[in-house]
Amino acid sequence: MNANVNDFIFVASFDFMIEEVLQNENENILTKIGEVAKKYENHDITDVQLFDPWVYIAGYSFSRDLYWENDTLNEEMVCLAFISYGYRAGFKRNLLGGVCTRDVAEKILHKTAKICIVGNCPLSEETRKEINDHDIVVRCNRADNFNPDIDKVDYLVYRTVIFDQSPKFKNKMKSAISCSKVIAEIDGSLEGPSDKLKLRLKKFQAYFPLLVENLVTEYNYKKKKSHIKKPSTGFCAIQMILQLYPLADVNLYGFTFNGTYHHNWKFEKSYCDKTERIIVK
Repeated sequence: MNANVNDFIFVASFDFMIEEVLQNENENILTKIGEVAKKYENHDITDVQLFDPWVYIAGYSFSRDLYWENDTLNEEMVCLAFISYGYRAGFKRNLLGGVCTRDVAEKILHKTAKICIVGNCPLSEETRKEINDHDIVVRCNRADNFNPDIDKVDYLVYRTVIFDQSPKFKNKMKSAISCSKVIAEIDGSLEGPSDKLKLRLKKFQAYFPLLVENLVTEYNYKKKKSHIKKPSTGFCAIQMILQLYPLADVNLYGFTFNGTYHHNWKFEKSYCDKTERIIVK
């Protein structure tokens, strides 16, 4: 039985169907996909998020060219790759979570996605509108210039040290946290957000422990008598986004590259100035 693209998508959406396809390595996988799709054609798919090849590859966009033909994605090939290898390798159907809709995925893979990271400096209304026009918006720590009534936020990247400050700062973070689709905690636990977060994440939100040693591939850890200068939250966010979205440029807003003595601002500014994919606004 020959499988069509809808059969591929259907089977790729369910773990048990993939397992059934793969249980006998001697059978032709294309025939087996068609047979399994036919077997479960009346299966209840209520409340099931069907596998989306565009969303899947957008999460691993470094591999885009393997599946790119005539300026579009070969959806059957993507489904087959996930069923035959990606599923058992532990690849996620949607690595980017709620940030990645089909519309955003198509922009990512067509290399037209607009992504920005916002620092905490005051912003003009014109700049605010420009930021909100991006497909993906990343904010940091207290998100000082965030207005929940009009502003967009997809990622909030923060350090738990922020919660050790005065209550007004904690309260200021709450609106950004509650609106974000992904909460990225620098050096957070793999088991879940720090107790200091104080808020229960909503169903649509994902938690991401942003481990500095895995992200910052180069940094001048300048030593001082009493401390070692470490990457700022904004710099960690930049590294994270550059890795998650290798096909996109990243616009920076509200960055002054100065502040507390804990970070090597001179190095961070130099890094951003010389990195072609980073555009400092």
